[in-house]
Amino acid sequence: GTYAGRASPKCVTCLPGMVPGRRQEACVSCAAGRFAGMGYDACKPCPAGQVSSKGAENCMMCADGKRPNDNQTACDVCPAGRYAVGGSATCGKCDHN
Repeated sequence: GTYAGRASPKCVTCLPGMVPGRRQEACVSCAAGRFAGMGYDACKPCPAGQVSSKGAENCMMCADGKRPNDNQTACDVCPAGRYAVGGSATCGKCDHN
C-alpha cells in the first residue's frame, strides 16, 4: 500500500510491517499477531502455529514444546503431560499405554 502526506508530490510505499492508515496520510504498524510485507494494503493474520510482535514483516513459528497464545502474540510453554512440535497450533496430549 501507499500513502501521501499533506502537500506530498507523490505516493510513498509503506515499509514492511506497516500499512496505509484510514485516510492514506501515513503508514501505521500492524498489531501483534498480524503481519505485512512491503507495499501490503492491509495487515494479515499470522497463520496457525505462528506469532508476531507489533510491526512485523513476517510471523514466526513457536519452538518445540511451545504453542501460540490465543492472540498469536507470543509462544506459551506446553504444560506437563502435553507436547508440541515447532509450528504446532496446540499442545497435544501424551498417550497412555
